[in-house]
Amino acid sequence: MLYAQRLTTAELKEISSFFKSPLGRKFAGMQAGLAQQSMTLGRAWGQKIGQEIEQEIRAELRERGIEL
Repeated sequence: MLYAQRLTTAELKEISSFFKSPLGRKFAGMQAGLAQQSMTLGRAWGQKIGQEIEQEIRAELRERGIEL
């Protein structure tokens, strides 16, 4: 329903044909692994940013005479 609201019947048929092709099957088969890798990279990036922010906050608090 969601796709049908945004795509024409012809477009949906093209997409269906693509996923039935060898490349389409390969692409579909890669999605789970790519999603996992993306989550791993995102998590690592988020942790790095979080650590950098924590260091900046601690430095700012030290400048204000507040030790944690």
